[in-house]
Amino acid sequence: AVMVVEILGSRVLAPSFGTTLHVWSALITVTLAALAVGYAVGGRVADRRPGLGALMTVMACAGGALLLSDLIARPVLSAAYDAGMVSGTFMAATLLFLPTLFLLGMLSPMAVRAAVNHRHLGASVGNLYALPTIGSVASSLLVSLLLIPNMTVHTAFISTAVALAIVPVLYLLFAARKRAA
Repeated sequence: AVMVVEILGSRVLAPSFGTTLHVWSALITVTLAALAVGYAVGGRVADRRPGLGALMTVMACAGGALLLSDLIARPVLSAAYDAGMVSGTFMAATLLFLPTLFLLGMLSPMAVRAAVNHRHLGASVGNLYALPTIGSVASSLLVSLLLIPNMTVHTAFISTAVALAIVPVLYLLFAARKRAA
């Protein structure tokens, strides 16, 4: 999802700011900053609320944040354009993508905490780093070879948000039903 947001983010910013060095610098900077803070906060949340419930809640919120970014893109881009090329690209990238990327960053330490097997800690952590990296490779290919050529950016964002949120929403609904029973 991180790679999809980053690549589609360039398409969102392009009509207002082109595909300049400033656009990519803003996207990469916002992505790395959001992930770094998300990792730190996610680690603290994981210690306080270990398990799948909190992890799934954050994942569903990331899907919701991505939908929200799609809904507010036009007014944000309009306001950011008035701020100029450099400031505007950073403002737009921050307002549109930082919340989703922050939440996605929280997922890694939360997943480690939820899935760690202390007898095989190295293997558990290694697998939890390998899986998202493989996902990033697959999503980079998916977004560039399938989504962008065959969908509008709007539809691609909605599809990604739904894909990101569907498993956690189902998990949370079934967990609530199980508790109620």
